[in-house]
Amino acid sequence: VGIPIPVLDEDIVEKASVSDKEIYSTIIDYSITQRSKPSFGRVSYAELRSGKIEINGKKVRTAPISSYNKARKIAETLKEWIKQGKFYLQQPIENFSLDQTFKPLEIVNEEEI
Repeated sequence: VGIPIPVLDEDIVEKASVSDKEIYSTIIDYSITQRSKPSFGRVSYAELRSGKIEINGKKVRTAPISSYNKARKIAETLKEWIKQGKFYLQQPIENFSLDQTFKPLEIVNEEEI
């Protein structure tokens, strides 16, 4: 699935053009059944894509859930559609329902992670 992000000015380009070493993710222990799950710290996407990270002094294998190759193919397809006039940016066709309820996420600050 490719989701186009409209890049309308230089400010958006600057904010969207970050490298994997500048994007961080928190490593969460999802094996814990409690709602509040412990964290093993933060690592960059570059570290995750390297294939191994260290957790509590132990090397752990990692694998991406997305593909740069597929992302580039999707981006190229969208680029061609835009060039050919087959893809348009427009207002949302329908808003999300306001009547639906969602499970709240527990909000924590960075120090708690």
